Amino acid sequence: MKLRFARHTNDLDKIKSFYINVLGFQLLGEFTNHDNYDGIFIGKPNLDWHLEFTKSNETVKFEFGDEDYLVLYPYNMIEYD
Repeated sequence: MKLRFARHTNDLDKIKSFYINVLGFQLLGEFTNHDNYDGIFIGKPNLDWHLEFTKSNETVKFEFGDEDYLVLYPYNMIEYD
């Protein structure tokens, strides 16, 4: 099974900084002006999942709610790393 989590955002730099600098994930790839979208792929190398965040000229109006969490459950630090 492969997992791809995709979400549109207004601030790619803030998202990138959080997932890379705070959580320790890596930038796996990125694209610019693909059908008017810029995007980044974040995760851990050589695994069957990644997070994709996109940005366009359209401002996203998003209201964070109680059900808007991405939860990862590693069994231990070795698995997380």
